[in-house]
Amino acid sequence: MPLDHSAMPPDDLADSRDVRFRMRGEDALVDCFVSWDALDALEGSPAASRADRLQRFETHRLLIEAAVVRKYEGGEEGPIRIGASDVLGSSDVRSTPEP
Repeated sequence: MPLDHSAMPPDDLADSRDVRFRMRGEDALVDCFVSWDALDALEGSPAASRADRLQRFETHRLLIEAAVVRKYEGGEEGPIRIGASDVLGSSDVRSTPEP
């Protein structure tokens, strides 16, 4: 079964420099992480604050979730980590629609 969006809010994790979010799998939620570096790369500059980082995540959530699905369908199991190379190789990252 493919992964689906989960409405659970993301968490900004200062210790690991990631934003954690979850996606729904067949039987359970799958922990997913996108690095701060990936979020900064998507915007072309470092985030100014926690709120800025979480806004960047929401702005690019569809692109980030698509990268998770690609990894999952490629056989990777949770937790799934997304770095800059996972999202920068996608179609035009700056044209991701806002929610």
